[in-house]
Amino acid sequence: MTLPEFLAEHRADLLSAWRAELFLLTAEQSAPSATGALPSAVEPWAEPATQCFNGILHAVSTGDWPGFTASVFETDQVARALGTGVVNWLSLLIVGKDAIQTALACRSDLAPAEVDGFTRQMSRLIHDLTRRYLSEGVQQESERRRSEAYLVNVLRSSADAIAAVDLDGRITLWNRGAEAIFGWTAAEMVGREMSVLLPDDVRDSGERELLDERMRLNGYVRDFRSVRLNKSGVRLTVTITRTLLHDEMGDTIGFSLVIRDITEQARLEREIIRQRNFVEDIIANANITIGAIDLGGRILSMNRMAESVLGYPAADLIGQDYFDLVVPTRQRAEVRRIIWEGLRERGHVEDFEMPIVRPDGSERMLLWNVVYLRDEHEAPIGFIGFGMDVTEKRRLEGQLVQSEKLSAVGKLAAGIAHEVGNPLASVSSIAQMLATLTDDLFAREQLKLIQGQIDRIARTIRELVDFSRPASQTVEPVLVNHVVGEAVRIVQYDKRLKGRQIELSLMPELPPILAVFDNLFQVVLNLLLNAADAMEKRADGRLRVETERDAGGGNLVIRISDEGEGVATEARERLFEPFFTTKPKGKGSGLGLWVSYNIIHGLGGQITFDSTAGAGTTFTITLPVAPTRRTLAALPAATSAGAA
Repeated sequence: MTLPEFLAEHRADLLSAWRAELFLLTAEQSAPSATGALPSAVEPWAEPATQCFNGILHAVSTGDWPGFTASVFETDQVARALGTGVVNWLSLLIVGKDAIQTALACRSDLAPAEVDGFTRQMSRLIHDLTRRYLSEGVQQESERRRSEAYLVNVLRSSADAIAAVDLDGRITLWNRGAEAIFGWTAAEMVGREMSVLLPDDVRDSGERELLDERMRLNGYVRDFRSVRLNKSGVRLTVTITRTLLHDEMGDTIGFSLVIRDITEQARLEREIIRQRNFVEDIIANANITIGAIDLGGRILSMNRMAESVLGYPAADLIGQDYFDLVVPTRQRAEVRRIIWEGLRERGHVEDFEMPIVRPDGSERMLLWNVVYLRDEHEAPIGFIGFGMDVTEKRRLEGQLVQSEKLSAVGKLAAGIAHEVGNPLASVSSIAQMLATLTDDLFAREQLKLIQGQIDRIARTIRELVDFSRPASQTVEPVLVNHVVGEAVRIVQYDKRLKGRQIELSLMPELPPILAVFDNLFQVVLNLLLNAADAMEKRADGRLRVETERDAGGGNLVIRISDEGEGVATEARERLFEPFFTTKPKGKGSGLGLWVSYNIIHGLGGQITFDSTAGAGTTFTITLPVAPTRRTLAALPAATSAGAA
């Protein structure tokens, strides 16, 4: 603190001691004017006597400035001011850099003792002020030095790199933290340009201009992330805080830098991001439904499989109430209860089957595992559900049960054939014997009719037993007409075809194909039964089955046409998809055409259809002819029998 600043701080003491008749002149900042005008540095501290400034200054200007020691002024203006009786004396305080001097003008009629007493009083005050100034100056200097030492210690011991750079970009300060981080000592770096730390790509990126612009706008740059090089050329990820440096007069002399090495932190951040992306990719591409639900039941997120299974795009799911959106109304309350009670009591719900309703009204069955979703404080904020679509699995299980039933029926049919076969043989023998014992034409016709019905019963039982036997998977030459004839023979007894006309048109002497007999039989039988279903609601209708050879001769064609309801336009693209069916719920598995499609394509053939709504459907199977006709000798006799 300078002496003038000290006196200004103690203005109240001066005014009180000198009875408000003081003027201050700072000698180190001002000089007397040759014209006699008072310098601007003169500060009046009290009134009256403003009119005396010029006179006092004139008297001072005649002395050895600023060491003036005269005690009495005799100028006209001072005399007039003193002669008015308003004041008894005027005091001029002349302040140098480190000393105080005074000048005194007083009335001539004052007693010398009074003037001398006031002069002594001013001397004591100046002495006290000087002593206090020096004492406080020593204390302030000591505090200043302690502060500077503390600051220097902080700068030196900081683990961060701290540097100062002048306006030319040259380093003026380089602390121990900078030495540890970058490997250069202070002796090596002071005086060098800061740009030595810049990699070429950063140097060319315009980063310096960006930092300068931020400094210009804000006066500082805080936690700017960048890359710097250490002495070995290793790239370090750093954050930079940059502030302006000023001198005592407030002029900018450079800037300070605090550089923190966050290379390891940046590596951990990249690893966290990699792990997060990895987990997000797993969740997004998992083949199970994964969704996060908050405590209010609102959807927070859903993966792609959830979109596919639920039938909604993710944008339409977020924020919706999961239970209200996809759980059937009849089960909504029960599903809520099971999930929330399980979470509260056990913290999880396992193997919980829950139906969902898609936008098209179809239902899917999902098997859920549910666990709490928690925040960073382990407080529950919702739940995560992992759902597996088991709709197809449940259908297959139903098909398996049905297959087991059919297997049981087959075993029962074999037993029935054994038990019924002997009585039928006896009845057949008796009918034949009676036919030989009578010449009555009517009786012989009736006995012939009885024999025909007996043969029909025996054939039906035999076909039922053959149908229930395990299918052979042997690829062998197969006659298409034989397969078609056997399939038609079975379905003609189906109640759905009762009263319907079945037209069978088989081209004779068709060459064989290479196939598994039972598989091809299954395809034809499935198409015939589908045709029966399509015509079930019609009072009449015709089923036509044809075989032929195509124009090129290299393929055989099986064509099955019905006069049923036809296939709806929106269902045609999905007709060969697994588990897709146009039949009423519970009547079709949706597997028949999918299995047929795969069997035919496995044989190198094609299966197509043409349909007109309300008029019927025609399925066409095209199969390649076997490579050689010499296999015909190994085939059973072909049958072309039909039914009407």
